[in-house]
Amino acid sequence: MNSDGVPHAGPTTEAKRRRLNVTHLIAILACLAIGLAVSLLVAISVMGPERAWQGNQIVNVQGPAAAQMAIMISTPHTKPWPPASQWSVSRTFAHLHYHYWHRDSGRQPTHSFEAHLYGWPMPCLMNAQFWWPWNDPQWKTSTPDQTGVEVLPGGLVLDTMCFAVAAAALLFGPLFVRRGIRAAVGRRRRTRRQCASCGYPIGASPTCTECGSAVTP
Repeated sequence: MNSDGVPHAGPTTEAKRRRLNVTHLIAILACLAIGLAVSLLVAISVMGPERAWQGNQIVNVQGPAAAQMAIMISTPHTKPWPPASQWSVSRTFAHLHYHYWHRDSGRQPTHSFEAHLYGWPMPCLMNAQFWWPWNDPQWKTSTPDQTGVEVLPGGLVLDTMCFAVAAAALLFGPLFVRRGIRAAVGRRRRTRRQCASCGYPIGASPTCTECGSAVTP
Protein backbone atom coordinates (compact mmCIF):
# COMPACT_ATOMS: atom_id res chain seq x y z
CA MET A 1 0.00 0.00 0.00
CA ASN A 2 1.39 3.43 -0.93
CA SER A 3 1.18 6.74 0.98
CA ASP A 4 -2.28 7.46 -0.44
CA GLY A 5 -3.67 4.24 0.94
CA VAL A 6 -3.90 2.61 -2.48
CA PRO A 7 -2.65 -0.97 -2.67
CA HIS A 8 0.44 -1.52 -4.77
CA ALA A 9 -0.26 -3.21 -8.07
CA GLY A 10 1.40 -6.57 -8.42
CA PRO A 11 3.92 -7.26 -11.16
CA THR A 12 2.39 -7.40 -14.61
CA THR A 13 2.50 -10.47 -16.78
CA GLU A 14 5.06 -8.75 -19.01
CA ALA A 15 7.28 -7.94 -16.02
CA LYS A 16 7.07 -11.53 -14.83
CA ARG A 17 7.99 -12.73 -18.30
CA ARG A 18 11.01 -10.41 -18.41
CA ARG A 19 12.18 -11.62 -15.01
CA LEU A 20 11.76 -15.22 -16.12
CA ASN A 21 13.75 -14.55 -19.30
CA VAL A 22 16.55 -12.94 -17.28
CA THR A 23 16.57 -15.91 -14.91
CA HIS A 24 16.79 -18.32 -17.83
CA LEU A 25 19.62 -16.30 -19.39
CA ILE A 26 21.58 -16.29 -16.13
CA ALA A 27 21.08 -20.04 -15.78
CA ILE A 28 22.28 -20.67 -19.35
CA LEU A 29 25.35 -18.46 -18.89
CA ALA A 30 26.15 -20.18 -15.59
CA CYS A 31 25.97 -23.62 -17.21
CA LEU A 32 28.16 -22.46 -20.11
CA ALA A 33 30.71 -21.06 -17.65
CA ILE A 34 30.74 -24.37 -15.79
CA GLY A 35 31.09 -26.24 -19.09
CA LEU A 36 34.03 -24.08 -20.18
CA ALA A 37 35.78 -24.43 -16.83
CA VAL A 38 35.36 -28.22 -16.75
CA SER A 39 36.53 -28.56 -20.38
CA LEU A 40 39.74 -26.68 -19.68
CA LEU A 41 40.26 -28.47 -16.36
CA VAL A 42 39.99 -31.89 -18.02
CA ALA A 43 42.44 -30.87 -20.77
CA ILE A 44 44.96 -29.30 -18.39
CA SER A 45 44.78 -32.24 -15.98
CA VAL A 46 46.27 -34.63 -18.57
CA MET A 47 49.14 -32.35 -19.58
CA GLY A 48 52.69 -32.82 -18.37
CA PRO A 49 55.88 -34.59 -19.44
CA GLU A 50 55.10 -37.63 -17.30
CA ARG A 51 52.04 -38.29 -19.50
CA ALA A 52 53.65 -37.53 -22.86
CA TRP A 53 54.27 -41.16 -23.80
CA GLN A 54 51.41 -42.78 -21.95
CA GLY A 55 48.52 -44.40 -23.75
CA ASN A 56 47.75 -47.25 -26.11
CA GLN A 57 49.25 -47.08 -29.58
CA ILE A 58 46.35 -47.22 -32.02
CA VAL A 59 48.24 -46.41 -35.25
CA ASN A 60 51.78 -47.26 -36.30
CA VAL A 61 52.27 -47.34 -40.06
CA GLN A 62 55.33 -47.04 -42.29
CA GLY A 63 56.14 -46.69 -45.96
CA PRO A 64 53.35 -46.07 -48.52
CA ALA A 65 50.60 -46.36 -45.90
CA ALA A 66 52.23 -43.61 -43.83
CA ALA A 67 52.81 -41.44 -46.90
CA GLN A 68 49.07 -41.43 -47.63
CA MET A 69 48.20 -39.97 -44.23
CA ALA A 70 47.67 -36.22 -44.29
CA ILE A 71 49.52 -33.92 -41.92
CA MET A 72 46.65 -32.59 -39.81
CA ILE A 73 48.38 -29.54 -38.30
CA SER A 74 50.12 -26.50 -39.76
CA THR A 75 53.87 -26.93 -40.15
CA PRO A 76 56.32 -24.02 -39.68
CA HIS A 77 56.91 -23.60 -43.43
CA THR A 78 54.80 -22.27 -46.27
CA LYS A 79 56.00 -25.09 -48.52
CA PRO A 80 54.54 -28.52 -47.73
CA TRP A 81 56.55 -31.00 -45.75
CA PRO A 82 57.52 -34.27 -47.43
CA PRO A 83 55.18 -37.23 -46.93
CA ALA A 84 55.58 -39.30 -43.81
CA SER A 85 57.84 -42.32 -43.71
CA GLN A 86 56.25 -43.36 -40.42
CA TRP A 87 53.19 -42.30 -38.44
CA SER A 88 52.24 -43.30 -34.92
CA VAL A 89 49.23 -42.33 -32.85
CA SER A 90 48.73 -43.12 -29.16
CA ARG A 91 45.63 -42.43 -27.14
CA THR A 92 44.61 -42.34 -23.52
CA PHE A 93 41.75 -40.54 -21.82
CA ALA A 94 41.58 -36.92 -23.06
CA HIS A 95 45.02 -37.17 -24.71
CA LEU A 96 46.08 -37.92 -28.30
CA HIS A 97 49.75 -38.13 -29.22
CA TYR A 98 50.73 -37.88 -32.90
CA HIS A 99 54.28 -38.56 -34.08
CA TYR A 100 55.43 -38.02 -37.68
CA TRP A 101 58.80 -38.85 -39.25
CA HIS A 102 60.19 -38.38 -42.74
CA ARG A 103 63.42 -40.15 -43.64
CA ASP A 104 65.55 -39.49 -46.70
CA SER A 105 66.86 -42.16 -49.05
CA GLY A 106 69.65 -42.87 -46.59
CA ARG A 107 67.05 -43.61 -43.89
CA GLN A 108 68.12 -40.54 -41.97
CA PRO A 109 65.30 -38.51 -40.40
CA THR A 110 65.00 -35.02 -41.90
CA HIS A 111 61.57 -33.88 -40.69
CA SER A 112 59.51 -34.88 -37.70
CA PHE A 113 57.01 -33.50 -35.24
CA GLU A 114 55.16 -34.47 -32.11
CA ALA A 115 51.69 -33.12 -31.42
CA HIS A 116 49.81 -33.55 -28.16
CA LEU A 117 46.07 -32.89 -28.24
CA TYR A 118 44.19 -32.61 -24.96
CA GLY A 119 40.51 -32.58 -24.10
CA TRP A 120 37.39 -34.72 -23.94
CA PRO A 121 35.21 -35.66 -25.74
CA MET A 122 37.10 -33.68 -28.42
CA PRO A 123 40.62 -32.20 -28.23
CA CYS A 124 40.43 -28.53 -27.25
CA LEU A 125 44.10 -27.73 -26.51
CA MET A 126 47.23 -28.65 -28.44
CA ASN A 127 50.96 -28.18 -28.34
CA ALA A 128 53.46 -29.37 -30.91
CA GLN A 129 57.19 -29.43 -31.52
CA PHE A 130 58.87 -29.67 -34.94
CA TRP A 131 62.28 -30.74 -36.22
CA TRP A 132 63.63 -30.01 -39.70
CA PRO A 133 67.02 -29.37 -41.38
CA TRP A 134 67.72 -26.02 -39.75
CA ASN A 135 70.98 -25.55 -41.69
CA ASP A 136 69.37 -26.19 -45.06
CA PRO A 137 68.67 -22.79 -46.73
CA GLN A 138 65.49 -24.02 -48.42
CA TRP A 139 64.00 -24.87 -45.02
CA LYS A 140 65.23 -21.80 -43.20
CA THR A 141 62.47 -19.95 -41.34
CA SER A 142 62.01 -17.64 -38.40
CA THR A 143 58.98 -19.57 -37.19
CA PRO A 144 59.54 -21.15 -33.75
CA ASP A 145 59.89 -24.91 -33.59
CA GLN A 146 57.31 -25.13 -30.78
CA THR A 147 53.74 -23.89 -30.89
CA GLY A 148 53.12 -23.57 -27.18
CA VAL A 149 49.62 -24.38 -25.96
CA GLU A 150 47.04 -23.51 -28.62
CA VAL A 151 43.26 -23.50 -28.33
CA LEU A 152 41.32 -25.61 -30.82
CA PRO A 153 38.10 -23.56 -31.11
CA GLY A 154 35.85 -26.28 -32.54
CA GLY A 155 36.79 -28.78 -29.86
CA LEU A 156 36.49 -26.22 -27.07
CA VAL A 157 32.98 -25.23 -28.19
CA LEU A 158 31.84 -28.86 -28.41
CA ASP A 159 33.36 -29.81 -25.05
CA THR A 160 31.86 -26.74 -23.40
CA MET A 161 28.40 -27.55 -24.74
CA CYS A 162 28.63 -31.19 -23.59
CA PHE A 163 29.63 -30.26 -20.05
CA ALA A 164 27.13 -27.38 -19.97
CA VAL A 165 24.30 -29.79 -20.81
CA ALA A 166 25.53 -32.15 -18.09
CA ALA A 167 25.66 -29.28 -15.59
CA ALA A 168 22.13 -28.20 -16.53
CA ALA A 169 20.86 -31.75 -16.08
CA LEU A 170 22.44 -32.02 -12.63
CA LEU A 171 21.43 -28.56 -11.43
CA PHE A 172 17.98 -28.16 -12.93
CA GLY A 173 16.93 -31.69 -13.85
CA PRO A 174 15.35 -32.43 -10.44
CA LEU A 175 13.42 -29.14 -10.60
CA PHE A 176 11.96 -29.94 -14.03
CA VAL A 177 11.11 -33.47 -12.92
CA ARG A 178 9.33 -32.10 -9.86
CA ARG A 179 7.40 -29.59 -11.95
CA GLY A 180 6.46 -32.28 -14.44
CA ILE A 181 5.14 -34.52 -11.68
CA ARG A 182 3.16 -31.65 -10.15
CA ALA A 183 1.69 -30.76 -13.54
CA ALA A 184 0.67 -34.38 -14.18
CA VAL A 185 -0.89 -34.69 -10.72
CA GLY A 186 -2.70 -31.37 -11.21
CA ARG A 187 -4.18 -32.48 -14.53
CA ARG A 188 -5.35 -35.73 -12.99
CA ARG A 189 -6.97 -33.93 -10.08
CA ARG A 190 -8.74 -31.45 -12.35
CA THR A 191 -10.31 -34.30 -14.33
CA ARG A 192 -11.70 -35.55 -11.00
CA ARG A 193 -13.05 -32.10 -10.03
CA GLN A 194 -10.40 -31.72 -7.35
CA CYS A 195 -8.14 -28.81 -6.47
CA ALA A 196 -4.93 -29.11 -8.50
CA SER A 197 -2.87 -27.95 -5.49
CA CYS A 198 -4.26 -29.97 -2.59
CA GLY A 199 -6.70 -32.49 -4.09
CA TYR A 200 -9.74 -31.18 -2.16
CA PRO A 201 -13.07 -31.50 -4.01
CA ILE A 202 -14.08 -28.24 -5.70
CA GLY A 203 -17.49 -26.73 -6.20
CA ALA A 204 -18.74 -23.49 -7.70
CA SER A 205 -16.26 -21.27 -5.83
CA PRO A 206 -13.44 -19.75 -7.96
CA THR A 207 -11.01 -20.64 -5.17
CA CYS A 208 -10.39 -23.84 -3.26
CA THR A 209 -12.24 -23.77 0.06
CA GLU A 210 -9.46 -25.86 1.63
CA CYS A 211 -6.20 -24.17 0.56
CA GLY A 212 -7.36 -20.96 -1.16
CA SER A 213 -5.71 -21.72 -4.50
CA ALA A 214 -7.40 -20.46 -7.66
CA VAL A 215 -9.49 -23.15 -9.28
CA THR A 216 -8.36 -23.89 -12.83
CA PRO A 217 -11.04 -25.40 -15.05
